[in-house]
Amino acid sequence: MTEELPDSAISSWGGFVYQGKIALFHSIKLLLDESFEGKEVKKFALQLDSTDDFAIYSDGIAISVHQVKAKASPYRSAFEKALNKSSKICIDCCPNTKRYFHIANEIDDSSDYENEKKAIVEFYKYDEDSYCKLGWCFKKYAGIKRIHY
Repeated sequence: MTEELPDSAISSWGGFVYQGKIALFHSIKLLLDESFEGKEVKKFALQLDSTDDFAIYSDGIAISVHQVKAKASPYRSAFEKALNKSSKICIDCCPNTKRYFHIANEIDDSSDYENEKKAIVEFYKYDEDSYCKLGWCFKKYAGIKRIHY
């Protein structure tokens, strides 16, 4: 008789933790900046795992939607399906809603993704980088360059 072990949730749990940390990072950045895309934003709501992996709402409108991936692949092709899905998010969005894609590792092509309807998904920028390692995140506030989790 062989004993079957349950599927491990470690990788999905790690991705969920990473997603939460990225959502907090972006929210703290908004709180400190008090603006988004040149518009004053003093009140906003963070919504997790609904509109997308997370979304920022202001006055009932999603001002930004965010897809977060902790994959180790260095190839953009590993993210194409998720980029396409992110480009089609439209719940609570307006024409000015920004779509962002967060990744944990550097990839071969982090240029904007554009779907057939011209919806654009931008790779989120952490200072000059378009990725944020699982163990740290660039931060330019309070003189701190890296935050260790």
